[in-house]
Amino acid sequence: MGWWRLSARRARRQASLLLAVAAVTALVTGGLSVVLAVGDDALRDGARGIVAAATPQAAAVRLETAYDLDDPDGQTAEVDAVLAGALRDAPVRVDRTVTALPVPLPDGRSVVLTWFPADHEVRVLSGAWPVDAGQTAVSTGAAERLDVAVGDRIATGVGDLDVVGVWEARDVHSARWNADPLIRRGESAEGLGPLVVAEPVLADVARADVSWTIRPEPSALSVATVPGLLLAFERLRAAIPDIGDGSDAVTLDGALDGTLDRVVRADATARALAAVPITLLLVVCTLVLALLGRELGAARAPDTVLMRSRGASARALTAVVGVEALAAAAVGAAVGAAVVAGSSALGVPARVDTVIVVAGAAVAGATSTLLVAGRPRWEPAREPSGRAAVLADLGVLLPLVAVTVLAVAQLHSGGLVHGGLDAVDPLAAGAPSLLVVALLLIARIFVGPVLGAAALVAARGRGLLPVYPLRQLARRARSVSAGLLVIALGAAGILFAATVQRTVAASDARAVSAVVVADARVRFAPRDLPDDLTGLAEAIGGSDGVDAVLPALVSEGDLGGSPVDVVAADVDSVARRAPGFALPDRVGDDPARLDAVITDDLARRAALRVGDSAHLAMRGVPPELPLEVAAVVADIPAGVGPDGVFLDRADLDAAVEAAGATPPGDDELWVHGHGPLEDTVSAALPVRAEVVTPTAVSDGPVLGAVAGLSWATAAATGVVGMLGFIAVLAALARARAPEVLPLRVAGASPRLQGRSRFVETVGLAALGGVTGAAGGVAAAVFTVPLATASIARAAPGVEWPPVAWAALAGAAVALAIGGAAARAVQRLASAPSRREGL
Repeated sequence: MGWWRLSARRARRQASLLLAVAAVTALVTGGLSVVLAVGDDALRDGARGIVAAATPQAAAVRLETAYDLDDPDGQTAEVDAVLAGALRDAPVRVDRTVTALPVPLPDGRSVVLTWFPADHEVRVLSGAWPVDAGQTAVSTGAAERLDVAVGDRIATGVGDLDVVGVWEARDVHSARWNADPLIRRGESAEGLGPLVVAEPVLADVARADVSWTIRPEPSALSVATVPGLLLAFERLRAAIPDIGDGSDAVTLDGALDGTLDRVVRADATARALAAVPITLLLVVCTLVLALLGRELGAARAPDTVLMRSRGASARALTAVVGVEALAAAAVGAAVGAAVVAGSSALGVPARVDTVIVVAGAAVAGATSTLLVAGRPRWEPAREPSGRAAVLADLGVLLPLVAVTVLAVAQLHSGGLVHGGLDAVDPLAAGAPSLLVVALLLIARIFVGPVLGAAALVAARGRGLLPVYPLRQLARRARSVSAGLLVIALGAAGILFAATVQRTVAASDARAVSAVVVADARVRFAPRDLPDDLTGLAEAIGGSDGVDAVLPALVSEGDLGGSPVDVVAADVDSVARRAPGFALPDRVGDDPARLDAVITDDLARRAALRVGDSAHLAMRGVPPELPLEVAAVVADIPAGVGPDGVFLDRADLDAAVEAAGATPPGDDELWVHGHGPLEDTVSAALPVRAEVVTPTAVSDGPVLGAVAGLSWATAAATGVVGMLGFIAVLAALARARAPEVLPLRVAGASPRLQGRSRFVETVGLAALGGVTGAAGGVAAAVFTVPLATASIARAAPGVEWPPVAWAALAGAAVALAIGGAAARAVQRLASAPSRREGL
């Protein structure tokens, strides 16, 4: 078995190539483990961030009914049983609150009595929480307005109450308080408060309401738990009729379902887009390992012949190659795992199960690739050419193109998310990754013809340079194309990341502007709509940081038999202040005509075009109003959905009055300003209202993670791509070594040959970079807007500054590689007699 000792010596001679294999495996193991862990954590935190930033009305579900004054314990037990049956093991938090109707004070004012337990969302500033009848804990706002402190007594319509504590909410914007102005300021249109009392005290009031606020448990919230939450809420809705005897209405309010749907859509979009650079990294690592395997096979060819002569069988030689590959890959995976372990000690998230799976896959993939690409050969390896090369390429390309066409068609026709619990379409989610790889593999086919055409053009000149090197490269087109491909994959990842960063931000900004319209949007429930909305608008307009307040009407209607959402506001203010919403000049010019702007979805569904007439029936407006379509747009302000109609407020009032009816009142306020508008507007509201700000409806907490992950993975892809390019250049240099002496004899000096090799190397790197950039941009421009369409439709764009920095770094590395290649050729040309076979 002396050939085993020869194999060991051979492995030591090829230590540099085996170390390169270990380095690639280490990069895959460590980098991919960290990227997956960081990505999962970022998306999970983003999902929690979306729910945490949502308005109180959109962050919880509330079950409300009249408080059973006769048997409150029985009512609580009944509802708790229903909640337990519906929610089951869903990760939610349930808070019960009892609130009485306002109770009069001797001075003519009123106070609101309530009960809820003291917990981590309440901060007791002084005193204690009431436990006995006749005790109360007063909120700080109410204590200031009532001028009371611990130890004082308040005379109310249900008896005297001794103040035993003063408290405040830790977060007045928490969904627990449902935007209650009493919590924010201690005063509302109903009275002062809240005054927390022991629950038995509320049995003496005329009427009280009880609510159960159901919120996701933040520490357990993730995309994986969303389907269970949605199912739990569906069961709860179905169980509502079972509560009580039917004498009191039981309602289930809250828009948490819509917020969770946003989480699902944003997460699906983020994962589909983040998968592209990860896929490119895996592809480029596989190619580089294949190139290294070919180098190992070529380097060990003379030794293979010798070991065969000493009795080594083909099976044994293959086993030796497998042991070498397994050892190098295992060492690399161990190093990568150690790096991950060290990074986790520094706070970088990592999971043991993820590391084990990735390391195992990396070792298996690297070993298999090296076995296939670096299998023992006892004859010189020849590149397939002509028809054989074309057939070899098409054998891989045609199935990939077929799958890519299906995936892109699915993404184009159905989108990324279809809704429901099984929202994400896996075939559509793979479309961006498949398209990038397919485009670059298609481009690879044209490398040979392009080099051949360049050689023909160069042949028109005199001398061997550059026609001779071009012909040599054209003869080795498959090797050259492999080098171009690894560079192109890195460039594609960078351009894709840049396109994702700009397009995702534009999509989220468009979605936010469509919903919020202004800098803050105030929405009122019908029961909370103030009688004097104009006066409230003036009060808010006088607050610091507020520039303007625009009253608006958002209502339901019917257009030609189709249900629609109607938005009416001052057209000039909307056109001036609503980003991305353009109105034609003619709207509002003719008082005798009710001009309307409709969404393109409604136009298709109702078969309406600009200039067509239709009749609009609005809720609360007796007559049908004739209107004319003045414009068709993608979205209208207020995020009313695909079937939207926008009307100028003055036009609407004139049309309704002309029909002999009273114009409907406004029901929203659109606030323009700067600074913390949520706090400013909330402080001026005497009633419950939903204050919607851009932060509350932005999917940025999830989508923002995509750009960082894409850039990090693209950078790793670029590094591995450069290693693969170096491996290709080394193989080409070895194969082209015999051409150095003929060129020297023909008059090409060593310096000239070095300069030619430098230009050739840098040119190949530039061609690969340009090809990859074009492929990455083309795939991103086509697929990213489709993937983000579930958020909002936005035109694609590229974030150019980081691309410029990446291009400069790549150019510097390419120049360094070209310089090293030039120096190697100069040395070889200066001592041609040392070359074998001359």
